[in-house]
Amino acid sequence: MSDAFLACLKTPPYFWIGPEVTRLFAAGQCPFLSNDQLKTANSVGGLSVVTWLSLLNRAEIQRFEVQKLAMGAYRSMLRGYRLKEIIGQATVPEELLAAFHSGGLLLGPEGLPRKDAPESADKVAFKPHVITMSRNLVPHYHTWTSLMFVYQEPILGFARSEQRLLDAALLGVTDEELATELKISLSAVKKTWRSIYSRANRSSSGILPGTLESRTDSSDRGKGKKHRILTYVREHPEELRPVCLKLLRQPHIPAPRVRVPRKRSPFREN
Repeated sequence: MSDAFLACLKTPPYFWIGPEVTRLFAAGQCPFLSNDQLKTANSVGGLSVVTWLSLLNRAEIQRFEVQKLAMGAYRSMLRGYRLKEIIGQATVPEELLAAFHSGGLLLGPEGLPRKDAPESADKVAFKPHVITMSRNLVPHYHTWTSLMFVYQEPILGFARSEQRLLDAALLGVTDEELATELKISLSAVKKTWRSIYSRANRSSSGILPGTLESRTDSSDRGKGKKHRILTYVREHPEELRPVCLKLLRQPHIPAPRVRVPRKRSPFREN
C-alpha cells in the first residue's frame, strides 16, 4: 500500500480498512502500489503491507495448529519481500490476541504502539483499531513472525519471464505443463531454461558447479541443473520477487518526508 494511505490509517481516529479502500477506489484514488511502484519500493526502502487478518471461524482461531498453519501460509506469501511494516485489523477478539502474542502491537488512541496487551479484546476488536509490526521494532521482539522482516538481497537478477517460469516450476510440473500454464510454446520454455542456466553460471553463487557440465548424459545434466535451480529459489524466494538490481545496489538517500493532506472518510468513527 502507499505510504500516504498508511499514514492515514495509523492516524486517529481509526477506521475500518475495507470500507475505506472501497471508498478510495470509487473516488479513483487507488491506494495500492502499481507494479512499477512495488518493484521500486522493494528495491529501495521497503514495502508496507496492509492486511485484513485471517477471517477464520472464532472456534477455529483458538486452536494452536490452526493459528500456526494460517500464520505459516501468510509468512510464505511475504517471504522474499523487503518489508518495513505490516499493518492489520482483527475480525474477532481471538484473532486480536493471536496477533498480539505473535509480535503485533496495538496502536493507542494517541497513535503510538502499546507494548501491553489490550485490556478487553472484545471491546477493541469490534471497533476500528490498528495492529502494527515494523522492521524498527523487530530487535525488541523475539517471535517467529519477526522472521518476515529478515531480508537477503537477490544475487541472480532473473528477468520477469524467468521468474514466472520458476514460480510455476516449483509446483513440480513438466515443461509441457509449463508451456500450457504460461501460454507459451514448448521451445520458449526450453529457451527460458537455458537463459536461467546461463544467468546462474555467470554468477558467483556456485549453484551450478562445473561437475554438472562434464556429464555426458544431457538428460541427466538437464535434470540436475533444474533440481539445483529450483532448490535454490525455494530457499531464496527473494529471487522471485520484483526488484531492480540497479536501484538495489546503489547508495540510497532517503527522500524528504511529504505531508499528505487527509480527507475524512464517511466510514470513520469518533
